[in-house]
Amino acid sequence: LTQFGINIQPHVNTYRNIDVTAEALDRQTQMESSFEACDTINQQYRRKGLDDKFTKKQWIWTNKGKTTRHRGNDGQIVGFYDKFECVHDNTGKVDMILYPSDPNGSFENCWICYCQARYF
Repeated sequence: LTQFGINIQPHVNTYRNIDVTAEALDRQTQMESSFEACDTINQQYRRKGLDDKFTKKQWIWTNKGKTTRHRGNDGQIVGFYDKFECVHDNTGKVDMILYPSDPNGSFENCWICYCQARYF
């Protein structure tokens, strides 16, 4: 269901391992909250007539967990409001997403992703 901002699609882990599901949803929430916090700061700066504080973001591959499928994305830098080109190292599946674990991306690229973003 992406209509509510979470990326739960039919998958064996979703139904059989609630811990994995909880962890994935927590990661999505953390990544979304970080992006939204920086966006809020940018909006506050604009209301004061200032330039955005956060103008860029960088993909950080962490090599954590059981999924290490985004090593090729490490270090990618895009504009703050631009999307990352997220490429699955094993399948080549490409998604254009705002941040790691973005629920608007595909299940195979965004579910249980341990990557992070750095905003600057």
